[in-house]
Amino acid sequence: MKNNAPHRGSSHDSRYYQYTAKSRISLRLSHLARVRNYRHFAETMSPGERTEILDVGTCDELTPEANMLQQMHPYSTRITCTSIGEGTAILAAYPGVRHVRIEPGAPLPFANAQFDIAFSNAVVEHVGSAFAQQAFVREMCRVCRNVYIAIPNRMFPIEHHTCIPLIHWLPKPWFRAILQRTRFAFYAREENLNHVSAAQLREWFPADRRPVIARTGLGLGWFRSNLVAFNTDHA
Repeated sequence: MKNNAPHRGSSHDSRYYQYTAKSRISLRLSHLARVRNYRHFAETMSPGERTEILDVGTCDELTPEANMLQQMHPYSTRITCTSIGEGTAILAAYPGVRHVRIEPGAPLPFANAQFDIAFSNAVVEHVGSAFAQQAFVREMCRVCRNVYIAIPNRMFPIEHHTCIPLIHWLPKPWFRAILQRTRFAFYAREENLNHVSAAQLREWFPADRRPVIARTGLGLGWFRSNLVAFNTDHA
């Protein structure tokens, strides 16, 4: 049985939760957005009972809005989780999944096209520089035949991590300078938060794997909460 009770540990991920400003209402909205993201994933990628999925960047903090793939996907034995932590909590909470520890900035420890689908939700924006982000996306494309990446949409009027309206619409140097003077200084550093545009996400895929860009989650049209890049035609 899946255990979705909140769990706050001393993992690397706890730093992100420590500096995230989310009320009970915003946490519920975050959960709803991620449920919608998973449903979009299921509709567009059509994973079946034999589909091997690599979940790149799972969360070692067990909260209702984290690890939505593990919470909702019916074939847990087909999921391989990766994180920079030990994965102890996620293995205990979701029997049947596998976990592989990865190193920041290092190639993924898998063979070319080893998995059918790579799934990554709210991870790319925390990888670091644009160069590191591109390498991260390319690695997913290398080890998986098809890729599904979800990130916060900068057009959404509320910044996901601080819940401050419109601040992320500023040029990045201004955004970081303002946050540096607040209790959210953690997110002023590029290595902790580096927002991504749709154009960047599209260009980071290999030339023969250019993705479809979609918007999902909460909101309407261009102002939905999440950007998604995916390809489904790579054999």
